[in-house]
Amino acid sequence: MTEKFYRSHLETATHISPAALKFNLTAANGTEIPYTGYLSVTVDLLGTTVRDAVIFITKELTSTDCILGMNILKHIPMFSECADIHVNWNRKTKIARSPKTPTLVPAHSIVTIQASGPAPHFSQDVIVEPIEGAPQGIVLIQTFTRSQKGFVNVGIANPAGFDIVIPSRAKIGLLQPARQTTVNLCKAQQDKQSNGLANLDINPDLSEGEREALDKLLKQNRDVFACKDDELGCTDLLKHRIILTSDIPIAQPYRRIPPSQLQEVRDHLDDLLTREIIVPSSSPYAAPIVVVRKKSGEIRLCCDYRKLNEVTRKDAFPLPRIEECLDALGGSKYFSTLDLASGYHQMMMHPEDEEKTAFTTPFGLYHWKRLPFGLCNAPAQFSRLMQRVMNDHLFKIMVLYLDDLLIYSPDFNSHIDRLQAIFNRLREVGIKLNPEKCSFVKSSVSFLGHVLSEEGVSTDPDKITAVKNFPTPTTVRDVRAFLGLAGYYRRFVKNFSHKAKPLSELLQKTTGPSKNSKLGNRWNQDCVKAFGSLKSDLTSAAILGYADFNKPFVLEVDASNQGLGAVLSQKTDNGMKVIAYGSRGLRKSERSMHNYSSRKLELLALKWAVTEKFRSYLLGSKFSIFTDNNPLCHLRTAKIGATEQRWQGELAAFDFDIIYRPGKHNTNADTLSRYPVDPVVDEIEDYPNQHIGLSAIHGSTYVPPFPAVFKKDIHCQQMACSLQSLSQKHESTLNPCATTPFNPSDSVPMSEQQEQDTTIQPVRAFLRQHRKPNFRERAALPRHAQALLTQWKRLRFEDNVLVRTVVGPEGEISQVVLPVKKQNEACQLAHDSCGHQGPERTLQTLRKRFFWPGMHHDVFDYCRRCH
Repeated sequence: MTEKFYRSHLETATHISPAALKFNLTAANGTEIPYTGYLSVTVDLLGTTVRDAVIFITKELTSTDCILGMNILKHIPMFSECADIHVNWNRKTKIARSPKTPTLVPAHSIVTIQASGPAPHFSQDVIVEPIEGAPQGIVLIQTFTRSQKGFVNVGIANPAGFDIVIPSRAKIGLLQPARQTTVNLCKAQQDKQSNGLANLDINPDLSEGEREALDKLLKQNRDVFACKDDELGCTDLLKHRIILTSDIPIAQPYRRIPPSQLQEVRDHLDDLLTREIIVPSSSPYAAPIVVVRKKSGEIRLCCDYRKLNEVTRKDAFPLPRIEECLDALGGSKYFSTLDLASGYHQMMMHPEDEEKTAFTTPFGLYHWKRLPFGLCNAPAQFSRLMQRVMNDHLFKIMVLYLDDLLIYSPDFNSHIDRLQAIFNRLREVGIKLNPEKCSFVKSSVSFLGHVLSEEGVSTDPDKITAVKNFPTPTTVRDVRAFLGLAGYYRRFVKNFSHKAKPLSELLQKTTGPSKNSKLGNRWNQDCVKAFGSLKSDLTSAAILGYADFNKPFVLEVDASNQGLGAVLSQKTDNGMKVIAYGSRGLRKSERSMHNYSSRKLELLALKWAVTEKFRSYLLGSKFSIFTDNNPLCHLRTAKIGATEQRWQGELAAFDFDIIYRPGKHNTNADTLSRYPVDPVVDEIEDYPNQHIGLSAIHGSTYVPPFPAVFKKDIHCQQMACSLQSLSQKHESTLNPCATTPFNPSDSVPMSEQQEQDTTIQPVRAFLRQHRKPNFRERAALPRHAQALLTQWKRLRFEDNVLVRTVVGPEGEISQVVLPVKKQNEACQLAHDSCGHQGPERTLQTLRKRFFWPGMHHDVFDYCRRCH
């Protein structure tokens, strides 16, 4: 029963028992249902009385006010047969687990494994779905299949550029019973097209009459919403100009696009052409593009207009001040937020400046008919357009910031009238809304970093989480880090020295050099009080200020091996005023020094803070970034990798300078990076793919065909084809290319090749005997065999192949001990076929798969001799 229904009909008759016993209430699909308590009542239904029936009061609003379960219906004669209806499904066996032995999923491939599922006697059609807690890096292929004798076939994809080993008995999927159902497709399609606004975010607490009035309003104004891509609006009220300080055209070559994304890029370009957002061009200008994948899975083309922006005359049109926006909301009770559909793309480019927006792709040169993202004056010009559109409504019934509109009112009826006025204005100029990002008649909304409600304006909790949840210090180092963060803003904290004295004394009392010494009982009540008081002061209104969009922002960023940290501030007459704090931990892949150097990690912190954490503040504003990583100051001219180029493309839409500041003066962001509190969900990252396919040298490893979405994103097709031909098994699965396949001897199993190698064969023999050679036996062995024996504790057999196991950032790695005759070929594949990378990168690539004595010297010597 919903809480709203209980409050309306039963609150005066009975009282809710609190959820003290902690029942676990779950839906049929296993989803937990939150509830506030339960009732013990007598139910009279169809002439039957059921005493002491338990009814749960749920927190969430559902489409039905009350649902009677089988605990009640089984007592009603009319429903007696329902008590015998059940699904034979054991909740404890609905998790699909990997086999008893570890399973290898090669890089960029899909494998089918036989996972254990329901009990052996259970046989039913099931749907295999992803599950939380699955091994990092793998992607479950959602499948409709049938369980047989306790097992189900599950498809596992590895889109990363390295092999992944699934541990034994690991959770890999969730099994849901499936049954066939019939749907009236014609009716469903008709309803979708006629409505299109079924999933709007609407205040659930509206009365029935208010909801009907709002629904009527929305249906009458269906034409101002772009429910489909081809419904995007367009206005010619104001056209964007690009005024340059130089007449010399800027033309750059296009950047390489991964082969796996070429078809997606082509389809996206075709869609933009069909909607006349872009057109083919013969412009002398050309900007490269960077492909960015949105959270929805779709791609976005980001044009790198940095060179063009450098010679563009800047537009000084003022952006709104948050104080002015918030001051206009006094006395408001209802709020609606409206978001424009692809806002920039609804504004026209001036015909004389269209060619300056030209961008180059592998499929040709195009330029924009609509305003693209990435132009330095785009935010100012778009803000000018929206203020011109809403001029007579601003600060009367609504406020806006770029493409975000907020409508406010003191009562429901006036709110409906104001929404109608805004809809009429948007219809007049031809601008449309994105229904998925709009919310209507809410009693509380988040807008520009603040939470707005009838009670007033409060700070968005997300802004201060990083400091508010700073962990309680347990060591002297923790105390010093916190005091460094608090001391940075001590001028805003009244009686700072007095409040911080108990914590400062912990540092003075410390004897000895250890900065990680435990506090123990020295952490007393005075320390607890001082710690809580300083945290409260740091997150109070005295510290966190309103953003002034007419003044430049200051962003301080830092990265450590624990996380990322950032502080957004503005300079005032009284010093630096903090706008918001931010921090997050590192994902598993980001903690790997093989994937993320210190400079790349610092660039990640910069990109995360600008494009994600503080995007709403920084887009369209001039700001400075302070970092303790000096190489970042030369970001615009540095030679960087593909991942960093993609990040750079996302940053191109922002106007900022990077300033170096030594770490001792960057303590605030540094502390937040070392004590991150924001949770982070591991995602599949883009890894270097230069070593893809090297596993084919194993001989026994089979890389099966895979769909286009997981095709290799490699630097060189020749390398992939050579390696695939090496396996001599599935040469047709890859696109053909001009390479010379390896000789037929390559098809010899790796175990046999190791037996033929004078270095590896004796070591294999001793390992089979489970004994190390004595002094005389060791002295008689070849020099490299003696060197291989130094790895004795790390050597073992896997499928009769000798491997060395090492623990890397991603876990345990099995390196095949490579015979001498294969070593040169491996170097050739990892170096020559991958753009002649440096010896360190080549060695790093090879160590993902192989090992041999003297490997470091051989790789460096090969790279030195390479022409």
